[in-house]
Amino acid sequence: MDSYSVNLRVKAKKPQSRRIGRGNRVPLNDWIDIGVLDDKGKPLFMERKKIDKPEMEFNLNVKGIPATAGIDPWNKLIDRDPKDNTTRCVL
Repeated sequence: MDSYSVNLRVKAKKPQSRRIGRGNRVPLNDWIDIGVLDDKGKPLFMERKKIDKPEMEFNLNVKGIPATAGIDPWNKLIDRDPKDNTTRCVL
C-alpha cells in the first residue's frame, strides 16, 4: 500500500453563547479529532490533537489514498457549519 503525505491547515474558533443571543469568542484549548479519510469514509488517520490556536498546521503520513481531511471530520462537536470541517485532498 502506498504512503501519502497530507498537509492540513485548520482554522478553529470557539464561540460562547449568552442568554441574550449574542455570542463572544473564548480561547481555544481543546482536544479535537484531526482526521484523514479514504473515499469510503474510513479513517486513514484519526487522532485527537490539542487545538490551542485559531490556525494550526499538521503534516500527516497515511497509508492509502486520502480523499478528505479535516478537523472534527465526524462532526462530534456542536458546530454551526459542519460542512466546512473537511476538504477534498488534492493528489
